[in-house]
Amino acid sequence: MDNRLKIIGIVESKFKSRAQCPKQPDANIPPSKLTIDQRYIDAIDGLEVGEDIYVFTWLHKGNREVLKCHPRGDLSKPMRGIFATRSPDRPNPIGLHRVTILGIEKNVLTIHPIEVLDNTPVVDIKPVDFGVWKKGFGPYIDSKIGEKIRKIGERAWQRGLISGFNGNISVRFKDMMIITRTGCNKGMISAIDLIAYDLRNNKKLSDGDLSSEWKMHYEIYMNRKDVRAILHTHPPYLLAAIKSSNNFLQHINVYESEIFLPRIGLVEPLIPGSEELASAVARVACSKDIVFLKNHGLVCVGKDLIQCISLSEEIEQLAKIFFLLIPSTF
Repeated sequence: MDNRLKIIGIVESKFKSRAQCPKQPDANIPPSKLTIDQRYIDAIDGLEVGEDIYVFTWLHKGNREVLKCHPRGDLSKPMRGIFATRSPDRPNPIGLHRVTILGIEKNVLTIHPIEVLDNTPVVDIKPVDFGVWKKGFGPYIDSKIGEKIRKIGERAWQRGLISGFNGNISVRFKDMMIITRTGCNKGMISAIDLIAYDLRNNKKLSDGDLSSEWKMHYEIYMNRKDVRAILHTHPPYLLAAIKSSNNFLQHINVYESEIFLPRIGLVEPLIPGSEELASAVARVACSKDIVFLKNHGLVCVGKDLIQCISLSEEIEQLAKIFFLLIPSTF
């Protein structure tokens, strides 16, 4: 039996000492790079941006003689056996980290969040099993797609970009769009909340009521073959900023506003869910990745949902800056 570990890659992180490493993964941790050894580059075939994976690390600075410790280094807590903790000090210092792939460039994965030292060795990668999704879906929706939509909905809700039942999310999958149903809370999406729609034959494939804005998603996909994902949100600062000025970004002298201005289009108020709104947004989205819907919300399109949520967060942040710099007129 060959019981030797093979190092398949190295994590490049911002943490240079154990003292700098967080005790647990945190959303505020900067993304890290996982460089796969060229010998194993074929092994990452099939991994996708937005996918969750388990990364197994070799915590090379761990003390292999330790059997008990204070949980999370808190001396006020009684000592426990290290198998009841996540301490890096253990007989076989294997770390287990659930992370999201933010980017893939040849043999380098951008991952988040992971709380390890710089140059920590990696010994294995495994996909997260989404069996719970598979039980709820019909034959058309891939479980990975379902998990990506769920995560983006949860993040948009956490960031205050959507609330209650508003907003909608979709992805292009093969010749279909997978879109949230009407009346579902995007912060708590489950398998029954997603519907498959045949783009080629223009018909619904799954049970349930489509989002009220499904026509808008459909028209965008029909007009832009490069778009793989669409996120429609109702960001409060943005809605207020547009109410104050259609061109509010021109009033804030920050670098980001200059970058995003050429990518933004505006649609004047139209009835939500109407064919008029769907057509108007699709026309603007033919040349713009970011569409302001006056008195309504924001539509961002992109190659994946991570790009869509990132654009949405950037725009809402710029709207916040607008109100910090310019006295409100309300």
